[in-house]
Amino acid sequence: MRKLFSLGLLLIIFLAGCVGGTKREIRKDPLDKAIDYYHNKKYQKVLDILKEQVSSYIYTSRGDEAEYYLAMSYFNLKDYEDAILEFEFLINNYSQSRYREKAYYYLALSYYLNSPRIERDQADLKKALHVISDFASDYPDSHLYPQMEKLKKDILNKLSLKMADVIKTYYNLEKYTSALLYINLLRKEYPETEGENLSYLFEALIKKEEGVDYSDVLVRINPDSIPGKFKKYYKKLVAQQ
Repeated sequence: MRKLFSLGLLLIIFLAGCVGGTKREIRKDPLDKAIDYYHNKKYQKVLDILKEQVSSYIYTSRGDEAEYYLAMSYFNLKDYEDAILEFEFLINNYSQSRYREKAYYYLALSYYLNSPRIERDQADLKKALHVISDFASDYPDSHLYPQMEKLKKDILNKLSLKMADVIKTYYNLEKYTSALLYINLLRKEYPETEGENLSYLFEALIKKEEGVDYSDVLVRINPDSIPGKFKKYYKKLVAQQ
């Protein structure tokens, strides 16, 4: 009887140890927990975990993965400045990462989305173009190439509108020579953009102010592609023709 009792006790202790060991084995890694939150779109919860934990993964095989999900969570919360920092860290420190290719795209996109209205400095757009150029060098055959090309087109379009805004300022100040210099520069640097369309609008306005025939320029303007803030200039152009 005593032997049976001892064996039963040992069995209970053994099973308890197994259960305890199992609990330790299935305890979820903080990064896995963060990834689960990410896929459930609970981005703030991802940040709550990874902002404190990401440094502990830097020198592990999952360092790039932690950086990627941290950066993407910032991106999805529209905190583009912090997203930029994390995407840049991933690109610069994990050259062999499977996440690096996507990080390039989202870094360029973050710069684009973080850029201010066209009246202000557009340094972020220039940085985005540098990222796209580096991406093309590192991943010439990437499946993300079409998305990058579209993003590049959007960036160039916004830069063209920035230059058109400069032209508008010179036009309003009646500094037509300076306006025409920027008109020619815009057409050279940003062909087939909304800005190019606006360049014809302001060229026609200048010619109208100077009493010069502008019918040849007028036909090159697409009224449907004029952004809202510039529409009043088109109305001025076509008024009392």
